[in-house]
Amino acid sequence: MILNILRLIKYKLSLAVTITCISSYILYKDKADILLILTALAVFLLAAGMSALNQYQERRRDSLMKRTAGRPVPSGKIKPPLALTISFILILTALVMLLYIKPWSLILAIIAIALYNGLYTWLKTVSYLSIIPGALVGAIPPLIGWQAAGGSLPDPAPLYLAFLMFMWQIPHFWILLIIHREDYKAAGFPTILKSVNIVQATRISYVWICLSALFAISYNVFGIYTAALVSYIVVILSLVFLVVFFFFLLVYDKPDKAFILSNVFISILFLLFATGKV
Repeated sequence: MILNILRLIKYKLSLAVTITCISSYILYKDKADILLILTALAVFLLAAGMSALNQYQERRRDSLMKRTAGRPVPSGKIKPPLALTISFILILTALVMLLYIKPWSLILAIIAIALYNGLYTWLKTVSYLSIIPGALVGAIPPLIGWQAAGGSLPDPAPLYLAFLMFMWQIPHFWILLIIHREDYKAAGFPTILKSVNIVQATRISYVWICLSALFAISYNVFGIYTAALVSYIVVILSLVFLVVFFFFLLVYDKPDKAFILSNVFISILFLLFATGKV
């Protein structure tokens, strides 16, 4: 049962989202404290609750796709009412915690829920442009972390972190689509592959990844400063990432490995921002 609940809340994704919040918090406050722990826990619970609610909402279409048919709800391992109850408990707990931390953090969380469980989940069934609100959701945790630490959201640094997450998630969605294109077709989801072919979608994804990596190494411009060694590591890491990503995606036709690599890269990048702050 515990394993099924972990799958219901997409714990790996929820942890990855939490890392961006933690990084943003430390970048502003330059230290870890009890408020950071509370903020990180709240963001994790929020992401977990939203994921559980999304699985409840999409249980019928999930049952039509090989990739998702084994998820706890469509497979029957967790009954829909229980999944809905779990999601509400997690989301409500997160919202109460964020209200205690900072009212603006609560507002950001509500916006995230509206975008993901409202606009994205609905738009996903009618247009491939659903990736836009979907990507915007990932931009919110860094804003929550920065604001919870006492920072101002109009500052360039949190806006940079948010936009970086937004940029990175666009090809993230496309690569997932390339990998599971037959599943999406079987479930009746509209995709960009109706407008472009696989080769074009792959090339567009790589170009977007290149732009994201270039934007990633420009963080000093936006007021984020790290030790010189960390700056060199970020540049080298980005270049290595682009080369390896190129071979995985365009040479060896291994979009699944490219997908994993992109997730690892963005997580390491945010960790470097936080640990290498001067």
